[in-house]
Amino acid sequence: MKYFLLLLFCLSLKTVFAQDENRHAAAQTPENIEMTAARRFEGRLTRLREALDKNDVSSMTACYANLLGDIRSAIEYYETNVPDSPKIASLQTIFAKFENFTFDPMKPGELKPYLVHFDDFLVLLKEK
Repeated sequence: MKYFLLLLFCLSLKTVFAQDENRHAAAQTPENIEMTAARRFEGRLTRLREALDKNDVSSMTACYANLLGDIRSAIEYYETNVPDSPKIASLQTIFAKFENFTFDPMKPGELKPYLVHFDDFLVLLKEK
């Protein structure tokens, strides 16, 4: 019987913690999501620059792939949640500049001119 009471107590705790997590998830406003995405993008861009300076091929490749993924995610976010946003066209224009570029980690110098486009994208993400 005492194990049954312990089990009921544990189950009740689970629902209390689940409700607390739901409140935290509901507190995520679009502004918070956008700020988080901008900070993550900025951090990854900084790591890409550091990898370029150190000539670290694996970090360059990972950072570049993550940044492109962030660009795709941001475009998808705006198309889904803010379809009438004027940012969408600008974001897509920047992404189009990367579509025809194939990053070769053995030639990191070819990526340096494209860092400007990442900076432009970051500015758009930080805009309100």
